Amino acid sequence: RTYKLVVSTQSTGIELYAMKLGHYRKVSDSESTKVEPYTFQQRLTANLAEGIVWLLFIALFPILSWKCIRKIKPNSVLVKHRLGGNPTVKKAGYDIVLPAIDRVVEINLNPQNIVLSSDTYYTKDRIMVNSGLFVVYQITDPAVCVRELQDVEHSLVLASKTALPAVISQNMSDMIRCSKKLIEYAVAKNLHNAVCLWGIEITSVELTPFKFVAPPGSSKENPITTAVKFYTKTCWSQPSAT
Repeated sequence: RTYKLVVSTQSTGIELYAMKLGHYRKVSDSESTKVEPYTFQQRLTANLAEGIVWLLFIALFPILSWKCIRKIKPNSVLVKHRLGGNPTVKKAGYDIVLPAIDRVVEINLNPQNIVLSSDTYYTKDRIMVNSGLFVVYQITDPAVCVRELQDVEHSLVLASKTALPAVISQNMSDMIRCSKKLIEYAVAKNLHNAVCLWGIEITSVELTPFKFVAPPGSSKENPITTAVKFYTKTCWSQPSAT
């Protein structure tokens, strides 16, 4: 058996240590150089402890791999907050996530869309028009987007419900009827100004065909006009020849 002596000089004197297979054991506090081998009980205890550690590692490795190793898909990034610090952006590949320490959000960088269902809005001349909205957007700054928003899609729907009525209410019904592309451009500009601070870019905006809704009584002839025409026809018509 081979033992390695490690001598350390301190103010209290010379301490001798014996090392076998990476384990250190204090032998004597005196200046004696006698080295005793490990006892059977000490070797058994050390081997059992090392074996238990390896068994726990082998048993927990799949769970740790599933929990800690995160695969990032192509065209996606992983925004990671560690202990509430500044977010870090990880690109496609693999990354290690520590449970209960890291808060991660996966962001899709591909163009996405939202659909705003048809609703009725008022034009500048108080004509009701029915239209929906189709918006294509793309996240350009994932860190800002995660910091500013909790739900990206819901926030964009609310912003769209504000931008579309604002544009329609500023234009006359004839302008809306004839210039759909200009209305779409104005809606896209207003919406982009609202969401650019969230790290989002509006790619395109498309409106569904406008359906103008006539106010009550306008689909039919005005009752006053009908009464005037009836009075004129009955009272001012020429008498028939006898």
